[in-house]
Amino acid sequence: MLKAQFKRDFISNENGMTLIEIMVVILIIGGLMAVLGSNVMTQYNKSKFRNSEIQMRVLLDAVHAYEMDCGQPPSADLGLTALSVDPGRGECSNWGPQPYAQTKNLKDSYGHWFQYDVIDGNPVLTFLGKDGRPGGTDLNRDVSTEEPSSSDSTEVAASQTHRGE
Repeated sequence: MLKAQFKRDFISNENGMTLIEIMVVILIIGGLMAVLGSNVMTQYNKSKFRNSEIQMRVLLDAVHAYEMDCGQPPSADLGLTALSVDPGRGECSNWGPQPYAQTKNLKDSYGHWFQYDVIDGNPVLTFLGKDGRPGGTDLNRDVSTEEPSSSDSTEVAASQTHRGE
């Protein structure tokens, strides 16, 4: 009898939840979202950074394809736009027929233009990190395609990981 009374009272309780119970549930959900949200955003930003590094390497391949067709990499004055727009017969008589890269691919995942230069006849691309400014640490650090000589490799690796703003 007691068991039947309990079931009937428990199931037929139409008072609903109290305000405190609702607040506790909202607090628990909010806490979970804060913890999980920060982890998701951290991973998202890391993946955007890594995607920009990969995109820069693909862009360097496009520069090398241009160089094979034209005999030299795009000049620093022309920059990376020479990959998406024909610079004219004076600069490259064998350009194309299709662009080497689309204009939208000349920017990193954060919307900043990749930096381009030609050093000693070698094309160098630089990704300035999440903030788009030279220097920085973590996701704001600079990454370059410049290949250091064997004596400089330790210094360059250290400067890429420990460079301050």
